[in-house]
Amino acid sequence: MINHSIHYVPIILIFFITLGTNAQNFAMDIHLDLMRAVYLTLDHNPDILLQKQKAIQSQGNLNAASGQFELIMKGSAASLYEKNNLTQSEKLQYGEDVSSAKNTEISYQIWLEKKFRWGMLVRPGVEMSHFHEQYNQDDNAPPGNRGTISFTVSQPLMRGFGQITAADEKAAQLIYESESLQIQHIASQSILKTAKTYWLCLAAQKRFKAVSDSEKERKTNYRN
Repeated sequence: MINHSIHYVPIILIFFITLGTNAQNFAMDIHLDLMRAVYLTLDHNPDILLQKQKAIQSQGNLNAASGQFELIMKGSAASLYEKNNLTQSEKLQYGEDVSSAKNTEISYQIWLEKKFRWGMLVRPGVEMSHFHEQYNQDDNAPPGNRGTISFTVSQPLMRGFGQITAADEKAAQLIYESESLQIQHIASQSILKTAKTYWLCLAAQKRFKAVSDSEKERKTNYRN
């Protein structure tokens, strides 16, 4: 979950610096102070909440675009078992008492893949195999082992020598930054509207109090 509340702090600080020192004294005359009103507005503004979801989605797209450049480990394992009846010509080759051939093989393979932002793909790998061939049940021929080490490097020479490889990531990064800045823009507009409404409400309250006090004073003077 992305926490965008830190983006509001500079905006709020700049705003309150421009208000002057009388803001705190005025705020004490009403039940809801200006700072609380601003934070409530930011927390419940549907446009800000919607923009936060857009920013979260754009960050997910950025993570997906950046995932292709992470180090990846892959592996596989396979087991092979074959039993075949020998043909007449094969019996003549291996002996009349041999009627079938059995072949077993177990192989393991593991490799790493790393894709760089300039397009190069590096893939080192290791493969191990264990195999055994038997031409009768009493065949005690020792099994065999085979190992292979590979290292593959590929580099695209077209498409800007691989520069287009990171284009999706760069585009996703710009979209995410744009969505994050849009949150600050909406928040600043919301703060401005809240402040205007707050001061209008405060001014109306002051006017009402002044009129009420004036009316009370007029009635007092009239009675005297």
